[in-house]
Amino acid sequence: MPLLSDTAIEKFRVLCNVQLAEGRRLLDVNIGRINADCAKRGLVHSGARLLMLDEAFAVAVADRAIQIWRDIVRVHRTYGNENAGGAAAEFKSLFEDTLQQTFAELDAKLREAQTLGGHNRFAMDAFQRALPHQLEKHFVEIDLYCEDSARSAMATDKQAPQSYNFYGTVGAVQTGANAVSNIAQSIGADEKERLKQALREVQAELTAAGTPAAAREDLDQVIEDSVTELDQPSTTVS
Repeated sequence: MPLLSDTAIEKFRVLCNVQLAEGRRLLDVNIGRINADCAKRGLVHSGARLLMLDEAFAVAVADRAIQIWRDIVRVHRTYGNENAGGAAAEFKSLFEDTLQQTFAELDAKLREAQTLGGHNRFAMDAFQRALPHQLEKHFVEIDLYCEDSARSAMATDKQAPQSYNFYGTVGAVQTGANAVSNIAQSIGADEKERLKQALREVQAELTAAGTPAAAREDLDQVIEDSVTELDQPSTTVS
C-alpha cells in the first residue's frame, strides 16, 4: 500500500507546478542574459554561447531535482505516515518520473535556445550528464531519509510508556521503566463481609489485650477507615 495517498500526490503536483514555473522564469532570464552578453561580444554564432547554455541548463536540472525532492519531503511530513522506512521505492519512482518530465521539457527548450541565429549544432554534454547524476545523487538521499525515518519511529516506540489495565483479582504487578499499571479490583459482597468481620475481631482483641488508649485510638481509626473503604462500591489501586 502506498505511503502517500492520492490527495498527497495531487498536492505534490500542484506544489511542484507552482515552484517549477518560477524556475522557468528564472531560466528565461538567464538565457536572455547569455544571449545579450554574447551579442555584445559578437559571439552569437560561436560555440562559446552553446557551451554557456549547456551549463546553464545542467544547473537548471540540478535546481529542479533539489526542488522536487524538497516537495516530496514536505508532502510526506504533512500527509504521510511518520515512518517512511518502507517508502524508498515509492519516493524514488515519484522523484524519477517528475524529474524525467522536467528534463524532457528542458531538453526541448535548450535545443530551441541553441538554434538562435540558424545554428544547427548543439552542445549538450553537461546537460545530458545532469539527469543520471541527479538521479543517483537523490536516490542516496532518499535511502538515507527513509532509514532515518524508520530509526526515529523505532526510537519513539521504545520511549513510549506502556500501560497495563487489569480487571479482576491481582496480587502483585511489576512493570518496567516508563510503564504504568491501572488495576481495578472488584471484591465480592461475601469477601467484604468476611474482611469487615476480621477487622472487628482485631478491634475486639485490641481492647481485650489492654492496648494503651492512645495506640488503640489510632488503630481503631485505621480499622474504621478500612471498614468505610470496604463499604464503597469498588476499590481501585494504581
